[in-house]
Amino acid sequence: METKNILQIFFVREPLERLLSAYRDKLLLVAGEYKNVTVDIVRRYRTQDYNTSAEQYNTTFAEFVRYVLDEHAAGRVLDRHWIPQYIGCPVCKPVFNFVGHYETLHRDAKMVVSKLKSRIRDKRHRRRVENIRFPASSSHSKTKNLMQPMYATVPAAHIQALYKLYDIDYALFGYKHPDVIGFN
Repeated sequence: METKNILQIFFVREPLERLLSAYRDKLLLVAGEYKNVTVDIVRRYRTQDYNTSAEQYNTTFAEFVRYVLDEHAAGRVLDRHWIPQYIGCPVCKPVFNFVGHYETLHRDAKMVVSKLKSRIRDKRHRRRVENIRFPASSSHSKTKNLMQPMYATVPAAHIQALYKLYDIDYALFGYKHPDVIGFN
């Protein structure tokens, strides 16, 4: 199979907003798969609250940030929802012919659909692609609005460490460090 006929895409998101979104989605809103993370956080950082019979805890965003930084410092592989994005995207190998941004998802998705349609010769299959629709709104604006209050709870040293952890993402994908240090 010729790779020139394959359209490979990759979408990225501003790293600190992505981290906050992961916290909200995986630790606050979803019970189950990530409850072990909340237990681990409390066992490490709030030993007085740790109870061996508890299955899940409410953890703060500042605790979650500390957990991510400590996991990284210990050399552990981070979860796919908060690992630096460049690790999931082999940018050193020219396999992606489109890198989109979450912040411009609708515009970028339209471009991807247009590219797909141009590659499909069969009219029936092309109609299927034409019917692809993306959500009218996303959680992007909700998370963006929470950046200031949530990062205000995180120590400035931890924010600097996050900038360093995600530095390659910022450089590769054209993001600027948000001024979240000024929030606290």
